[in-house]
Amino acid sequence: MANPFARVLRSRGSVLTFLFVVVVAASLALAAGFHQRGAYRYLNVFQEVWSLTVANYVEPVDQSRLLDGAYRGMLASLDSASGYLSEGDEKLMAAPVGPARAGLQVLQSGGIPVVVRVDEGSPAEQAGLARGDQLWRIDGRPTRTLPWSLLTRLLAGQEGRTIELEILDGSTFKLQEVTLTLGAGAPAPAAELAVLEGGVIHLRLRDLDRIDPASDGARLAEILAAHPGAPLLVDLRGAVAVDPSLIRRFGGWLLPAGASLELVARGGSDQRVVAGASPTVELPAALFVLTDSSTAGVGEALAALLVETRHARSCGRKTYGLAGVPEMIDLQAGGSVLLTTREMRTSGGLAWSGKGIEPDKELALPLRDGESQTDRLLDAARRWILSGSEGEQAEAA
Repeated sequence: MANPFARVLRSRGSVLTFLFVVVVAASLALAAGFHQRGAYRYLNVFQEVWSLTVANYVEPVDQSRLLDGAYRGMLASLDSASGYLSEGDEKLMAAPVGPARAGLQVLQSGGIPVVVRVDEGSPAEQAGLARGDQLWRIDGRPTRTLPWSLLTRLLAGQEGRTIELEILDGSTFKLQEVTLTLGAGAPAPAAELAVLEGGVIHLRLRDLDRIDPASDGARLAEILAAHPGAPLLVDLRGAVAVDPSLIRRFGGWLLPAGASLELVARGGSDQRVVAGASPTVELPAALFVLTDSSTAGVGEALAALLVETRHARSCGRKTYGLAGVPEMIDLQAGGSVLLTTREMRTSGGLAWSGKGIEPDKELALPLRDGESQTDRLLDAARRWILSGSEGEQAEAA
C-alpha cells in the first residue's frame, strides 16, 4: 500500500494537510475493521505529538526529517533486524557486505549500537575501540534505530576506505571522534583454533558469513586427530548474523548433515534451511558451546542446534534474543522497509526471539582488576569442562 504520509509531506510539507491525512487514515483504519478504539487513539496521539512539536520546538522543524524519524522509530521498536531504509540504503543493502571489515561487532541496546566484540589487530582495535563503546554516528550519520544488516554494511567496504565514527567511550562516558581505515592490520580469521591449558580445543567463530566449510572443517579435523579424545569448546561470543542460509555452512563438520532450522511465519507456509553434508568431521563426545549476550541471530541458532543435534552442553551466559529473518519490502512512495516476516526456531521447537537462550551452566564471575571479562569467561568455561562439568560454579584461581 502507498504511504500517504510520505507523499503529502514530501510534496507540500503542510501541517494542515498532514492533519487531514491523519483523519482520513484513521477513518480508513476504522472502516477496515479496526473498530476497537485503540487504532484511532494512537493516531490521535501521534497527531497531537506532531502538532505540539512543530508548533513549539525551540528551532524550526524539518517536517520530512521528523516523519523520517517516526518511520525509523516505529520499525526499530520491533527488533534489531527490522528498520526503515531510504532509497540510498536500498542500494547498499542490495550489495554484498564489503570484503574489508572494521574488525568489530555491534548489537543494538535501546536503539543504539554497542560494541560487543573487537578483534585483535583489527582497525577497530588500532583506533582504540573497546567492548561497551556506543556508536553514535557513522560518517556523520546518526546510528540510532538503524537495522543491524545496514550497520554491518556501513562498517565494511573496500580496503583503504576510511570510516569516521562518533563514539561514546564506555569507560569514560565521553564523546570521541575516531577514524578507522579498512584493511589496516591483519584481519582476524573467521574461525580460530587453539589448544587451551589442560587440553581443551577452543574453536572461536567470528564473522559467520566468512566461514569456509572446506578449509575450516579440514583444520578442525586435523587438530582433533592430533588430540584424540580432547574436549571441544565452540565459542560463539560475538557471532551475529540474520541470514539463516548461513547455517548450511556448518553441515557435516559442526552439525550433522540434514540438521534443519525452521523459519516460522506469522501466516502462510513455513520454510526450512537444511545443513549440507560435507566436509565430514567426527566430533568428540565431550562437546561444549560458549555463549553470552553478544551471541545473536544465526549464532544463537548454531548454539541451539549443537545442543539439540550434537548433544553439546552450553555454558556462559544468556544469549541476545535475535531470531528475526528480515525481508526487504519496497514502498510505493519510495524507500523500503526491512521487516521481520519469519522467525528462526530449531526443528525441536526451541524459540529464543526477544528472550535469548539460557545456557546449561551459567558462568557469571566477578572481575578482578586488570582482567578482561572475555578472558575470564573463557577461562571459567575451560575450568568447568576440566572439572568434569559437575560443579555448580567454575572457580577462578
